[in-house]
Amino acid sequence: MKLLLRMVAVALAVCLMLTGTAIAEDPQIKVLVNGTPVIFPDQQPVIIDGRTLVPLRAVFEHMGAKVSWIELMQSAIIETDSAKVSLIIGSKNAVVNSVVVKLDVPPKLINGRTMVPLRFISENLGFEVGWEE
Repeated sequence: MKLLLRMVAVALAVCLMLTGTAIAEDPQIKVLVNGTPVIFPDQQPVIIDGRTLVPLRAVFEHMGAKVSWIELMQSAIIETDSAKVSLIIGSKNAVVNSVVVKLDVPPKLINGRTMVPLRFISENLGFEVGWEE
C-alpha cells in the first residue's frame, strides 16, 4: 500500500512538473511604487513561469493609471496620459498603443482578481521597474 501511495505521489509530482505552469504565491514579494509599499489585502503577487503577476487594480491605480474592466470580453484596459495597454484573460497577445505585442505569460484570474505581468505592463506604460533579489 505504501509503495502504491509513493508511486501515485511521484506520478502526481511529475504531472505537475510537466504542465509547464508553476504558480508560486509568495507573501514575501513586495511591490513598491515610488518607495511606498503596495498592500495586497486578499490576493498576493504570484510568480508564474518566472514572471511576477500582480493584482491589476492594486498596483496600477496606485501608480495613477486608469483601470477599466470589460466583463463580457474578460479584458482589462490600463491607461495613463501617454500610453494604453489592453489585455484579455488567458491571451498571450496584448495591445499596446494600437500595436499587438506578445506576452510571456498571459493575464489570469486568481481568487477573483485580475493578475497581470508587472514588468510588461509597467514598462509599456512608461514606468521604470527594478528587481531586488
